[in-house]
Amino acid sequence: STNVTCNWDMDVYDTLIITKNRDSAEAWYVSNAIDGYNKYDSWDNNAIGVTTDANVHAVSGATLTLGSTLSNDAYVVEFHKAGLVASRDTTNSDGSITGAGDSLIISANTTSGFSMLTFTGGGIADTVGHGLTQAPEFIITHSDNGGDQHAVYHVGVASDAETDYLALDTNAAAVDTDMWNDTAPTASVYSIGTSTYASRSGATFTTFLWHGVEGYSAFGPYEGNSSSDGPMLNAGFLPTSSLLKRIDSSESWYSHDIVRSPYNETLALLYVDGTNAEVTTTANQIDMNSNGVKIRASNNGINASHTLIYSMWGG
Repeated sequence: STNVTCNWDMDVYDTLIITKNRDSAEAWYVSNAIDGYNKYDSWDNNAIGVTTDANVHAVSGATLTLGSTLSNDAYVVEFHKAGLVASRDTTNSDGSITGAGDSLIISANTTSGFSMLTFTGGGIADTVGHGLTQAPEFIITHSDNGGDQHAVYHVGVASDAETDYLALDTNAAAVDTDMWNDTAPTASVYSIGTSTYASRSGATFTTFLWHGVEGYSAFGPYEGNSSSDGPMLNAGFLPTSSLLKRIDSSESWYSHDIVRSPYNETLALLYVDGTNAEVTTTANQIDMNSNGVKIRASNNGINASHTLIYSMWGG
């Protein structure tokens, strides 16, 4: 087992933990406090739901123990801080999904613009309170019972963000459906349609939501130019982690961070939609600069002459 130290007490603050093997092909292991740190989901796999395994992530205060289920390899771990465990909202009635009737539990960090929640789906078009003070710009939702894609809402999906969705577990292009009930999120709720990926009757859904916060996070679209001198994604801060995706073609979700490549030239790449080991390139993919991300590769995955999306977080 290996211990990793978080910057806060994860028994006090609800936390999203994302872990990936760098050396070998292995699933993404994703745990959160509301479902329980002894359970995990795999963002690369739509066939399974939340699985109980205390030998993946074990939490004690600020210490995360990576357990015996994981290989004897190098891993990267990312933490997102939600609200206080003691302040979870279990009575929210901002939307048609409520704490009282649909087991809605919300843990929101309005400072960092991140919230996590669980609820029981009704199989119909609904609205769900999220606990933030601004409209979410990036949403990931998935059924704990499995068999469904990890549906993604992103504000940068052309002009039709509320009508289109992406799936985190595939490299597919954006699809026009009623996933979000053709309704953009608001400062109090987000909308879900009748798709089983967002609202299967009787299924438990876990959802993660973010909006941009000045100096910490940013979400949006950019236009690629198929050049090694690609566009500059100006966020106004030094990103610690970034996620890039072309939206109109079958291209993977590209995950970079400044920890695996501790200089602005980022050579280490992981694909969120696959189990692949880390890819180390000879030429840098992106520069992580003090004011955002500069695209340095000309490949179709991050710099085709089409619309792509970015998500960025600072440390």
